Amino acid sequence: MDNTNRSWTLQDLRSSLPAKKNRSDSYWTRWVLRPLSYPISWVFLQWGWSANAVSYLSAIIAILGGVLLSLPYFRFQVVGAILLNIFAVLDCADGNIARVTGTTGPWGAWADALGGYVAYVAALLGAGMAGEVTAVTQPQNFLCLPELVWPQGGWVFLGGLAASANLLMRLTYQQYRTLQLERGWGNAVSQDVAPSRGIPSDVYTQGSINTVGSESASHETMSTDTESPNNLSPKKEPSASEIASEKRISENLGVTGLLMPAILFGVLTKTTGCVVLLYTVLYGGGALVSIFRLARKVEAWKRSA
Repeated sequence: MDNTNRSWTLQDLRSSLPAKKNRSDSYWTRWVLRPLSYPISWVFLQWGWSANAVSYLSAIIAILGGVLLSLPYFRFQVVGAILLNIFAVLDCADGNIARVTGTTGPWGAWADALGGYVAYVAALLGAGMAGEVTAVTQPQNFLCLPELVWPQGGWVFLGGLAASANLLMRLTYQQYRTLQLERGWGNAVSQDVAPSRGIPSDVYTQGSINTVGSESASHETMSTDTESPNNLSPKKEPSASEIASEKRISENLGVTGLLMPAILFGVLTKTTGCVVLLYTVLYGGGALVSIFRLARKVEAWKRSA
């Protein structure tokens, strides 16, 4: 596509979003983040920014937000939580720019996924630090589990555990996908595994490569596994309705779902510990289920090889 001297409009940005992609977005993205991202995307286009440049900027903003969130000053924590929500808007903006300029591809998916990984770590660790600060400095206002006897550094540990579990799910699935490609178990990577195993389902495809954690490409291009006669899967796959339901839950709880506004709400109400605890359970449990089910699938394929 020749984009030389092209003047993009807000309507161009809106119309570039496929209907299927819009339906797959979280409700928070569809009703709040995406509408906010269109004028921001337009500004970046006027400045000549690429989608990748916006992705890198969003990662920097996420890091800064996490750092400010971890400081023992309420105003800094509020600013940090706001920056994390700005990241979520930019995480939509880079995809808008990529689609409207026709620059979607595996390199953009990688840059966008990088921002997602950074954001999960920055947000959850920062929230853990904020919860720790609140528990120590204002225990009378600490609304989440006020009677809990908790060791020093416990909330930071939970934030780190939640972030680690989230990344572990992603890395485990990425390795599983690599194994599929190496062994020829399908002409592309299955879209039914990550979302249905508790893995945050911000999974998008650019070309023939799925990227876990990226926003910029359209779900329209997703491919699913095809079982060949030599690659029989002895395990029944989850139903389409099960996949869609679990994927929807995952989308609505992730970095472009309720995580960032929940952290801001937690800072304002001194309940960041509740947010950290919730996501530790969510991602910790999701990691255990994901690894167990992927291991069973791999072992089944190994026995049938």
